[in-house]
Order: sequence, then C-alpha cells, then structure tokens
Amino acid sequence: MRKLLASFLLKALPVLLLGILAAPIAQATGVSIHDIQGTKSTTAEVISPLVGQTVNTSGVVTAITSTGFFIQTPDASADSNPLTPEGIYVNTGSAPPASVVIGNNLQVSGTVTTVPATTQSHTPGTEITVNPATGITVVSTNQPLPAPIVIDASKLSATGSIYQLTPYEGMRVTFASLTSVSGTGGTLDEVNETYTSNGQFYAVLTSTSGTTPRPFREPGIDLRDAAVPNTPANVAQFDDNPERILVDSGTLVGSTPIDVSSGAALPNVTGVLDFTASLDSTYTPARLLIDPSYSQSNITPGITPQTTAAAGSNIFTVAAFNVQRLFNTSSADNLYYVPAGVAPNTGANGTTFPSTAVNVTSAAYQRRIAKIALAICNNLRSPDIVALEEVENLSVVTDIATQIKNTAGCGTVYAAYGTNNTSDSTVFYTQDSTGISVGFLVKTTTVDFGGIGQTGQDTTFTLTGTTTPLLVLNDRPWLAIQAGIKRAGALDYTVAVIVNDMQSMAGENSPTSSVIRQKRELQAENIAQAIQNLQAQHFHIISVGDFNAFEFSDGYTDSLATYTNTNVLPATQVVQPGKAGLVTPALTDLTLQIADKTQRWSYVENGNAEVLDHIAVSSELAASTTLNYIHFNADFPVIDYNDDTTATRVSDHDVALGYFTIPPPVLLASVVPTNATFASTIVGSSSAPQVFTISNSGDASFTVNSITTSGDFAQTNTCGTLPTTLAPGASCTASVVFTPTAAGTRTGSFSVVTSVNANALTAPLTGTGTTPTTPDFTLTDSAGHATTTITVAAGSTGSATLVFTPVNGFNAAIISTCAAQGTAPAGVTCTAPASFTLSGTAAVNKTVSFTTTARTSSGGIALDSIPRSPWTATALLSLIGLVMFLAGRTRRLARLAGLLTLLLALFLPALGCGGSGSGGGGGGGGNTGTPAGTYTYTVTATSGTLSHTETVTLIVQ
Repeated sequence: MRKLLASFLLKALPVLLLGILAAPIAQATGVSIHDIQGTKSTTAEVISPLVGQTVNTSGVVTAITSTGFFIQTPDASADSNPLTPEGIYVNTGSAPPASVVIGNNLQVSGTVTTVPATTQSHTPGTEITVNPATGITVVSTNQPLPAPIVIDASKLSATGSIYQLTPYEGMRVTFASLTSVSGTGGTLDEVNETYTSNGQFYAVLTSTSGTTPRPFREPGIDLRDAAVPNTPANVAQFDDNPERILVDSGTLVGSTPIDVSSGAALPNVTGVLDFTASLDSTYTPARLLIDPSYSQSNITPGITPQTTAAAGSNIFTVAAFNVQRLFNTSSADNLYYVPAGVAPNTGANGTTFPSTAVNVTSAAYQRRIAKIALAICNNLRSPDIVALEEVENLSVVTDIATQIKNTAGCGTVYAAYGTNNTSDSTVFYTQDSTGISVGFLVKTTTVDFGGIGQTGQDTTFTLTGTTTPLLVLNDRPWLAIQAGIKRAGALDYTVAVIVNDMQSMAGENSPTSSVIRQKRELQAENIAQAIQNLQAQHFHIISVGDFNAFEFSDGYTDSLATYTNTNVLPATQVVQPGKAGLVTPALTDLTLQIADKTQRWSYVENGNAEVLDHIAVSSELAASTTLNYIHFNADFPVIDYNDDTTATRVSDHDVALGYFTIPPPVLLASVVPTNATFASTIVGSSSAPQVFTISNSGDASFTVNSITTSGDFAQTNTCGTLPTTLAPGASCTASVVFTPTAAGTRTGSFSVVTSVNANALTAPLTGTGTTPTTPDFTLTDSAGHATTTITVAAGSTGSATLVFTPVNGFNAAIISTCAAQGTAPAGVTCTAPASFTLSGTAAVNKTVSFTTTARTSSGGIALDSIPRSPWTATALLSLIGLVMFLAGRTRRLARLAGLLTLLLALFLPALGCGGSGSGGGGGGGGNTGTPAGTYTYTVTATSGTLSHTETVTLIVQ
C-alpha cells in the first residue's frame, strides 16, 4: 500500500506543482500595492494615504539596488484603475538578503515612507522601509515579470505636467525609443582629475517624425522652487520641461553604466520608473532604472565634438572658455585676497588668506593642460584672443600657453595674462576663496598687446537696509585688455576685451536670504559703469565670459539686462529688478542674434540646454559680428574628461566664439584751413605767406600726388618730391603767397590730390590787388616770392637773387640790410646789396650772399681720436729744459734758455695751451666754424618811409 501511495505521489507531484505555479498568486494578508500608492493625479501631487503606517504587502521582484528592491503586483492581480501604481520600492537600508531575486514573489512588512520629503520634492516617491532580516518572506519563486507599461507621447510630453508619470511609479515601463539630451554623468576625483561614470543621463521620447526637439531652459522661476516672499505677481513661470526623464543605467545590481553624448538614440528601452530620487533642488524628474540586460550596442551614437571653421583673413576671433576649476600642483599659490573689514579679515588693510584650491597630481595637471591645448588648437583653431574663466592664476595660464606652443601641429604662440595670487596687493588678484580666477591668452602674431587692467577689486557691499556684515562684491574681479588687431600696412584696430566670471545662480532662489540676488544685480551695475567709462573713451567693447545668466531673466534677477541695458524688465516681473540706462548706447548680447533658438546653448543642466556664456559688444560691432557655440564639452559623457588624446569634455561649458570682421583701414586726408583770405597787396608785389597743413588722420598711409594753386597764388611745400607717401598721423605744410597781377578782387584755389579721394581737396583763396597812388617798390626773389631758401656746405658761400621793382614812378635810393632772426649762427657773414638808386619801370636784380666758415679744430686738425692734455706738454718741456740746463752748466746762455723752458712748462697747464679733453672740446681746443642747421635771415630794403622785406632760409649742411 505504501509503495502504491508513493508511486502515486511521484507521478502526481509534477502535476500538482504545475497547477500551483499556473494558478493566480493569492495576495498575502495585508494591503495591495495600489492601495498603498493611492490614486495619483497627472496634474497634482498625491502621496500615499498610508504614510507612516506599517503594512504587509506582496509582489514580484522586478529590480534590485544596493540598498533595496522593487516589487510589482502580478498582472492578474492588478486593478483596473490606470492612475494607481502597481509597483513600489522596498528600502532595506543595506544589501538585500539572498531571498531577493528577480522573479521571486515576496511578502514584505514595513513602514510606508515618502521619499524625498514633501518639503523637498513636488514629485516624491513612496517606499516601504523594512527590516531585511524579519520583514521579507518568500511566497514563491521564478514568477514571470509583469508586462511593462508602454510610455508614449500620450503619457509623456512637453505639454504635460511634472506629475504626468506618477501613475506608473515603481512599475516596469517601456519606451519604443528614447533620445538622450545630455551626456552621461559621474563622480569626480578632483585630486587625480578623473571621473567615474554613474550611468545617468537625461532623455526625451524620440520623435516619430522629424528631429527630436531637445528641452531648453525658458524664462521665469521654475515651478518647483519654493516661494520667495514678496515675489511680484507678474513674474514668469518656467514649467521645468516635464518631457525630461532621467535614465539610470548604473544603479541596479548587475548594471554596466552606459556612456552616451546628447542625441544618442536608445531603441526599445525597458526598466522600472522611480521617483525616490526626484529632488526639487536638482530639478530631477522621474528616473528610469534600465534593465541590466540592456546593451550599449543597441544605441545609435549621439553628437560628435565640433570643430569651428577656419576664420577668413579679414576676421579676428575671440573665445570665452570656462576651463572648470583648473588648479595646478602647487600649494604655495593657494591664496585669495580679502578687502579690509570683510570676514575673515579683521585688519585695517586688505590681505591674503589661504584658499581652498585643490592641489592636483602632476599627471592630472598635465592631462588637463594637454586637453585644453588640443581644444584651443584643434576645436577652436587658435583664436586671436582666448578669455579664460575658472583658471587658478597667471602661472596656470602661462602653462597653457607653453603647452599650446608645444602641441604637435599647432605651435601657436600666445602671451599669457592673469592674476598673480600673491600677497602683494599692488598686483592683480582673485577674491574667490575657492582660488579660481580669470585670465587671457593673446596670439602674438595677430594681436598687439596694449595693456591690462582690473576693475571691481576691493569693492564691497551690504544688504539693503543693513550696515553689517561687509561683503565682497566681486569674487573674481574683471580683467580688461587693450588689444590692437594687426592690419597689414595700417594702424591696428584697437578693441577693449573684458573677461567675466560672475556670481553663480546657486542660492538666488532662497526664500530666506536675498544675498545672492542682490550681489548678482550689484555686480552687473558695477561693471556696467566701468564699461560706460570705456565707451566714453570711444573703445570698441568686447565683453566675454561666464555671465552665469541666461539670455533672458530667470525671474529672480535681471543682471544681464542691467549689464547690457537691453530688455530690462519692469519691477513687476522680477524679484530683484535690474537697472536700465547704465550703458548708453546699449551693448548687444550676440546670443540674441542667433536666429535659430535651438542653437543657443553653452551648458546642459539636468537635461536642459541653456546659455551661461555670452559675448556682449558695443553697438558698432554688432552688425558685423557672428557668435557660434562650439560644442565639445557640455553634451558629452564625463568619462571623456579622463582621455588626454582628445579635447572632449575638458570642461562642463562649451566655448562661445565670436567672429569679428576686421574693418578696412580708414583713409582720411585733410587740408587746414579750408579757405584763406589774403591782405590787400600791391599789384606785382607778394603778400606774406599763409600756411596750409596737409594731414593723414586715418589708419593707413596715402599718397600725395600733387599740390597746386591757381590764379595769382603760388605755393612752396615741405612734403618733398611728389608723389610722396604720408604715414598715419603725419603731416606736411605748404606756404601760399598772393602776388596780384591786377587791381581788384582776385580768386584762386589751393588744391591737393591724394590717393584717398578721386576729387582734389580744394581750399578757395581770395585776395585784393591794389594800385598804389604814391611811388613805391616791391621786393621778391627771382620767382616772385617773399621767401627764398639757400643751401650751402659749411665753408662755402651761397647767394640768392633779389628783384627790386619800381612802382608808380618810384625814383629813389634804396638801402639794404641783412640780419638773422634770433641768435646769429657762428661763422656766418650775410652781405646785403650795396645802396643803389631804383627808377623807371624796369626791375633791378641784386644779390644777397652768405659766407660760412668750415668746421675744423683750433690747430687745423681734428683731435677727436687722440686725447690731449696740457700736462703732456708740461712734462715734455720740463724734460727739454732740464737737459738744456744740465748740458749748459758752463755756458750762461744755454743755462738761461733751459731755465726759461722750465718756467714755461710750469705755467703751461694754467695757460690751457693745447686744449683739454677729447674731440677738441673745451679750453678753446674744440671745433670752430658754422654749425650745421637751418637759420632764418631777413633782408630789409628801405627808402625813406618805405620798407619791404625778403625772408631767407639758410640751410647749412
């Protein structure tokens, strides 16, 4: 009988087990998951109705984490309400016990908790906290997983709310396709400058037609922010981009982190939907925990790093590059400057304190420097000016410049400028306690450096309505350089470039403190006033960098509008209003000139593309300037940070790159005065000259082709042999005299033809010729001019012809004299014509002559090469005298001669014979004769009360 029963049981057992497994699983005593979760809303927050209570429930394990697991009601036991989630997270606080296996049906007992707290999240999750040793019981094993809910555009869209996925909390879901809208994140080991991937990235549903739109930050206050007291009613609200979802490929046990860039397509993605990480502070939406079995090989890769096109020969480029906390290996320069009275400085003077800068390893530093050099050389194609933000100090900027020069295939030479981070308050410094600062790289082959300055340092503020504490306004004071963009054959095109790294937005949404909001606005006002001063000096302004502001107001501040004086909102639309009118004319934020708004981003935060980095320019530059954002950082996985063979993800910011048209040099020729009227002049005689100045007031040289006069006017000029070149800033002059040929009003013109204008620069000339009623005479040179020039070599004689012409029957003697204007030069004799009688009508020619003296030494031989001294002659004569005295002891005459010679030798130094020094200078031993130079003489001819003059310019060579 026992054998028969045993045989029956052996045969029947498989059938009995099959029946048990196939039958619906009965719920354990307690509450169903959908009752714990409650009925959710797609438009409002709903938390569990059983929060704080201890419950018993059961479900099939669908996913496991390092500190818990998800369970879901089997399909057969699910209710019919689409708004009640059938899944929930079970928090074990540590590694789940061995009984927690995918597909096991478990009964759990624990406390219902809302995570995060409702004060921390608009969309918190619900979980059951259990004791892993006592709160988990296996009901059955190897159960099929519930079918995933299909999430499509009817359930997840940009027009939905942040609550639209809450009905599927804790449940298995599936997407036909997701498109990533960020790179994969991770955690940073900053000392070693390496990232570890966490497998998390943001995504949206892939569009079923056309390009999938990515979410962008929009104007206004994020709806997830806590209310700030006294917020105006008309402040815009940002909807938080509810189409976003956080994809997590690294949290579930057995997962391998997936690393993607933005734009990657992930087909057929299945996982568990979680809200327990949905914090308002990080604006985290629902999280999709991907099944560990999902392979990266399924993914179509996203965007690749961008490289800018080469700039044309008439373009100069300026880049704004935030290099993300770039520190060196040294602790010696971990300093920041604190103004007097600002904590922790209690002294009367500003001083330095240790910063919290990280001292990275040598390998880490070299890797980051190499990546930055590759970015500047390759992706940015060596801009003419690179503004750097978040760089520690000048030594780091210098290291970047050196690395660029040594980078294969690059070799661009940059000059480095930055803050010194020393205790010397007379130099530039950072005021940021974390040790970051700003700097410049200036390409020496295309830019002439014109100087550097810092503004905003030592500026402090207090909160409105208070006098303490005193706070630093500008943590990273602005640096500004004057840069001359080189132009071939012309003056540089000069610009002022300002680098910005302004207060971040972190903390500006605080409902309890307005410090950050006020600081951001006051910073903008501070720099706006400095820019206005530069505009008043007619600088072309290029202000670049990390403004930490969107191209619109975020509802808390309007700092960029204050900065540029563009689109300043009324006080009813922003918590901390901006101030209009500080910069006139207004600056142009080049971001606003990017017509396609889908191309406006330099940063990706929580899956939202946004602009933090700007280039603002003065109005005259805006029309001819283009801005591009070069994307090789913000959209890429952080693990690319570890690879020094590529520039990718060297920072979290993309680079703003401005392309500026180099204006052609302005050619500007002028003639001053623009007209001339001459005094009445006797017919046949010449007036005093009037001087015209021909100037080059432009940026490049031009050619003076001709200088002419018409009518009764003649000119001589200092411009040289025509045609001649006149350099920028140079000028030459022309002297015009009026010699009327008839009585009455006489007209003519002074004309200059240059390469600048097709038409001549012409100045009208007017004079009046008069007929004397009494006898008179005129005096001119042979050309009829009242001035003449004689050029001679020293030691030669030169002369000029003077023409005396009788007028109205003049008949009298004329006496002529010649005198120098001012101090007469040495060795010049001017001989005026001898007295003579002028009569009749015919002109009489006479000669004025100048005799100069050759320049020689006093002895007729130059002594420049041999130094002489009276003591030399003294010694020589003394020796001769002594010999004569001794040799002639028996001869009185010889002895007398020797004695006299000795006396002469003794007095010779006092007499100065032979001069002193070298080159014949001093003591009468120097050169004599007429010095080289230009001198002016006046020849005056007098007859009774009549007197006329001729000016003679004597040039001695």
